[in-house]
Amino acid sequence: MNQNQVIKLPFWEIVKRSFLYPLVNVKTVLKVSAIWFLLLIYEIANGYPGICNFTDQCYNPLADNISLLLLSFASVSIAVAFSRNVILKVVPDRIKFSFGKREWKYLGYNLLILLMVFVPSIILLLMIELLGLQGTSGLIGLIALVITIICARFYLVLPATAVNNSQITLKEAFRLMKGNANKIFWGQILLMLPIAFVLFLVALIYVSLNTNAFVVKLIFSAIVMFLSFFDTCVKACFYSHIYQYVMYTQKNGGKKAASAVKKEVLPKEESLPSEAKAAAKKKAPVKKTAAAKSSPKKPVKADVKKTVKKAVKKTTEKKTPAKKKAASE
Repeated sequence: MNQNQVIKLPFWEIVKRSFLYPLVNVKTVLKVSAIWFLLLIYEIANGYPGICNFTDQCYNPLADNISLLLLSFASVSIAVAFSRNVILKVVPDRIKFSFGKREWKYLGYNLLILLMVFVPSIILLLMIELLGLQGTSGLIGLIALVITIICARFYLVLPATAVNNSQITLKEAFRLMKGNANKIFWGQILLMLPIAFVLFLVALIYVSLNTNAFVVKLIFSAIVMFLSFFDTCVKACFYSHIYQYVMYTQKNGGKKAASAVKKEVLPKEESLPSEAKAAAKKKAPVKKTAAAKSSPKKPVKADVKKTVKKAVKKTTEKKTPAKKKAASE
């Protein structure tokens, strides 16, 4: 593929797949997030800060901030695990805690992208205040939105980090996603809307119940936590499908990639790193030759009998010359 060629993401196809994949694979969503439901212990111990935002009765800023911080770490771990499931088809065989070098790198890139968004906005705001300009809040908001959309091009580095593809750096991600900033940004917003609507309904139901019952608070905290984890999986799926399309386009060209997406035959292995391909080859079944297929397998018992007969024959052959020698003497 020509480096100057612009990759055109199939927006609606990627959005559709990104929302349907977690719905179809709810068991995988639960597997990668199960260990993080232990955060409910913190919720119970600190007056349920995750649902206290629905009302003003138990608002605790410190507990709420700590709860958000813990959920952020959980989201990183879940996003990495789910990205690996989408791209590499790695299905967790057991529930385990996972937060290593890969997750820290993923978190670091997230924070770096956030800094790229907020730092220019803050500098612009300070300049406006120093110059004494008034009535420019709308302009600041618009500029901040433009910066956020432009920085959306960096998000390709996240799924690449999840699958240990060090070739996709921030610079390379920004280059590859030329012309797709709006698709990535508005795609995220579009995918968030259904979950935000469900969360709004959950909040309405909780407020209407107007109860302090332990069981009710625990159930609603678990529901809110699950919705947060599901939202993380949807976003991770969105980035992962973009990554798959980009990798396939680089190898096969834009026309082939577009036709593959329309036919829903985008190869699963095209975006695998070399180490994953090697592992896949090891697990691949060995093809039998025509001779091997034609020759029937001999029973195990027959093989054992044959071996015993050979051993007996050898021993008799050794004894026979000794007897002949004795007779001649």
